[in-house]
Amino acid sequence: MVNRTLERVKAHREYCENLLIDELTGLNNRKGFITLSEQQLRIVSRTKKGLVFFDVKITNLNKINQDFDFKEGNRVLVQAAVILKASFRKTDILSRYKGDQFTVCAIDSLKSNIDLMVKRFLTNLKLYNDNMPDYYKIKVRIGAISVGADNLLPVEDIIQLAAENIVK
Repeated sequence: MVNRTLERVKAHREYCENLLIDELTGLNNRKGFITLSEQQLRIVSRTKKGLVFFDVKITNLNKINQDFDFKEGNRVLVQAAVILKASFRKTDILSRYKGDQFTVCAIDSLKSNIDLMVKRFLTNLKLYNDNMPDYYKIKVRIGAISVGADNLLPVEDIIQLAAENIVK
């Protein structure tokens, strides 16, 4: 009886976790990102610390899908997730926000950290791309915005502003 109850609890926990996780990349999905980022925004309003939000769009995913197939496009998405994980801290919130768009909420970060974080990501992306033929290289557009207690907005609005504020 106890074993069945434990199995049900474990299955329910896995089910709940899967609601917030992108199955392909293992990153948070849009809902998971918004939920976790909203929590961080509430903390920022209380602690006066900062967050940096990034919008990373794979600009050549449609071409890869058209020239090859969705299987290859999915491989690119998975690799982009690996590069993001290697580039940001474990405490940061990473997501496949939708389709070819990834988002990051860098916790306890300042506007002055944006260049460093972008450089780290681009270095890891270059390491990957240097070992790939041209048609498999990942091309990105990166936008970023710093958020503090004085400029809190809904997460969707912050991501839109980050997407418009291109840094690379």
